[in-house]
Amino acid sequence: MLAITPEASARAPTVDDLLMSEQWGDASITPDDRWLIFEKRGPYAAAPSFQGDYYAHLATSRLFLADLDHPGPATPLFPQDDAGGYVAGPISPDGKAVLVYRFEGETWRAGIAKVGRGEVRWLPVTPEYGILGRLAQWRSNRQLVFIARPGGGLPDRLRLGWDAMAKLPELWARADRGQPSVTVVGSGPFSGLRQAPAKQQLVQFDTGTGELKTVASGPFADLELSSDGRYAAILTEGEQMSPASVQTLRDGDTLQRHNVLLVDLENGLTRSPCSDCDVLPGLLAWAPTANKLLVFARARTSAWTDGELYVIAANSGALSSIARHGVVPTVDVGRDGTVTVQAAWLANAPVLHGRQRQSRRSDWYSLGPVPAASEQ
Repeated sequence: MLAITPEASARAPTVDDLLMSEQWGDASITPDDRWLIFEKRGPYAAAPSFQGDYYAHLATSRLFLADLDHPGPATPLFPQDDAGGYVAGPISPDGKAVLVYRFEGETWRAGIAKVGRGEVRWLPVTPEYGILGRLAQWRSNRQLVFIARPGGGLPDRLRLGWDAMAKLPELWARADRGQPSVTVVGSGPFSGLRQAPAKQQLVQFDTGTGELKTVASGPFADLELSSDGRYAAILTEGEQMSPASVQTLRDGDTLQRHNVLLVDLENGLTRSPCSDCDVLPGLLAWAPTANKLLVFARARTSAWTDGELYVIAANSGALSSIARHGVVPTVDVGRDGTVTVQAAWLANAPVLHGRQRQSRRSDWYSLGPVPAASEQ
């Protein structure tokens, strides 16, 4: 018997191959370790529309469920059609429900899917979509808190492609007539030319009763709930600031000021502990056993290297700076201009990634327990 191995057939990959490639998306295991929820993203070429640009993958994604107690083929999380795409959000603490999103045409919807039951309930509000942080979080097994867009409409980031196609013809027509076709960005005394940040709503939904209520409104960009679920810390978008004359500007730098708003979800009371601060996005850290929030902020005209670490007492709104004992925070600047400072809680003590002033090495430093005055 003679066995012959044929010559392997090989060719260089083409653009069509790339456009037809599939991939796995995000995957999560429920807190009870029973289920695996994952995304399967279809080919870019299969997108119903390419107006979604970079986010077209959201329109080709499908959600699947795998039973980790009984291995076998994965099944759809719930019935899904080809007109839109589906992606997953956070899972409830008991693992019985998951927030899901649907991207179809110029619509972006949120729903609650029952894990293992093949059911989904679509909500009558439009969720926000952003990149600065968390936009939805479970408060309990049945209460979900998220940021929504009043009046509906596709989130700004998802409609970049549609906006470009809508604006370009008129801009080209202006250029053809010899008229200005530029985008004006005001600064200093002309900063009022910039469009004010859009306002969103902080919404709470009860999966048991179906009650949907608005708790607060404002230009919201990030959301973090306290460990007991009573308070929400929200990163808000403020005005555009003029750069200081001595400040070095990098490609991608943002001059938009951010602040933090505390919302008591029991009574709707809101507090703005530091109205003049510029709060660094990406760091809203609640203490694990107390309603104390850790943030990093600077004065409006200061550099981030001159920023300070603060603790905010949620029940009073009291703001206290944290003694750093000579530790200089590590301020990282990404290629896209994103500024990052790493800090967290270790029990009742804030910890900061930085270095001693005379050292080049960065480490994690415990800054000691928060003084009792900061807990009032």
